[in-house]
Amino acid sequence: MRAVLYAFLCSLLISTGQVLWKVALNRNGGLLPAGVPLLDNFMRLFSSPYMLAGLAIYAVATVFWMFLLGKYDYSYIYPLLSMVYIIALAHAALIFHEQVGMNKWIGVIFIIAGIFFISR
Repeated sequence: MRAVLYAFLCSLLISTGQVLWKVALNRNGGLLPAGVPLLDNFMRLFSSPYMLAGLAIYAVATVFWMFLLGKYDYSYIYPLLSMVYIIALAHAALIFHEQVGMNKWIGVIFIIAGIFFISR
């Protein structure tokens, strides 16, 4: 059960880091906005506080993931990372106000069932 909690925390960090990346990209007009010189664009994007915070959080998640890989069997811990998908859907709906269809929520039910079976 502790592994599930750790995997949830790692998943939350991963998804949160990526949310911050998306915010930075949205504010930047995408990765490669038209008419902006490449170097100027990358300097602006990678100096964004959202991008920097997202990179920092993602770095913490990566180190935490390495800890989990060292502690648990790969075949056990890796599927638990599927919680990222559940958290990402919640972020999409709550933060970005995206329409999340019924099929995706049905998929979440299957993921939760899989997590239940794997954690036993």
